Amino acid sequence: MYQLGWVTTYGKIVISKDEGIMLEGVYYGGSSNDKTGAEELARNCVNTIKGATIMPRIAEVTEPNQLIGLLLDCADWMEKTVQSMKEADAVISKASKKR
Repeated sequence: MYQLGWVTTYGKIVISKDEGIMLEGVYYGGSSNDKTGAEELARNCVNTIKGATIMPRIAEVTEPNQLIGLLLDCADWMEKTVQSMKEADAVISKASKKR
């Protein structure tokens, strides 16, 4: 099995009064030879990046040239997560207006 290591990617989620919840971007957080190192990179991303909600994702790189695919998968997962957050926010807003 080919092992390049582990990568940390993260999504930056912001809340705007005009746009609501939105995904500002998906970024490469770094790479490590082991999962523990990738988890530490994820913690650093969450703890040091300000002004947004940071959602990290860790993945193992097992094939050459897999990094682009992992970033695209992360972006797709983040988009789905943000859509779920928007739907939950709409339900909460609707319920609070009924009270």
